[in-house]
Amino acid sequence: MKTFLKIHRKLKRNIIPISIALVLAPTILILILPNKRYYPYQFERDFTTIPFSTDNNGYMYVRVSFNDTTGIFFIDTGSDFSCIKESLLNKNDTTYWKIVRDAQKISDRKKMVRVKNISVGGIKFRNFKVWPIDTESWQKNGFLFKKDSVVGVIGSDILAHFIWKFDMENRLVSIYKSDEYPSNIADSLAIPLSKKGHGYFTEIEIDSIKRIVKFDSGGAGSLVLKDTFPS
Repeated sequence: MKTFLKIHRKLKRNIIPISIALVLAPTILILILPNKRYYPYQFERDFTTIPFSTDNNGYMYVRVSFNDTTGIFFIDTGSDFSCIKESLLNKNDTTYWKIVRDAQKISDRKKMVRVKNISVGGIKFRNFKVWPIDTESWQKNGFLFKKDSVVGVIGSDILAHFIWKFDMENRLVSIYKSDEYPSNIADSLAIPLSKKGHGYFTEIEIDSIKRIVKFDSGGAGSLVLKDTFPS
């Protein structure tokens, strides 16, 4: 009993230093331990190759698995978030709201769902956030009108993690880890991209004036411009 009381008194006298040490311990461990790069996905190989399809507009599609479902997804570099048809999502998946801003810096409140698993060519994401899209997107004037076989969109939140090499002749896409740049891609084919939010932008010239445009594989035309430009 005396030993217990002695230990209790020591703990009481040193309660402040002990509390500080417990609070700082995780930070100290983070600084000491090796800085390993965090990947929000599981990718066992350096690259994988999967088939893709196109339509008359040149849009590209791949097969994606999510939860216990498999379907065709539209590849859209202009979409900041990946999307899945709302009726196909699991009702038990976590739902929450997120404030997002578009290219014109207009804020909007979007409903998001955390899907338990989503897989592209064997690359697995777990507890991944997607934007549920309702059936209006498949109706007239919707961006998926007359695309009934499509059930979702792969956005920049997935695309940005990898290097995507499209073989248009054989309809194959090779997906590489971002630190495994394929040596057989000529540098002359590369253009610089800058990241803003989840999307990617590049610089073009219009009438000898440089403009910044978003790289959007889901765009309705070859080039879409604002009707006014800042001076």
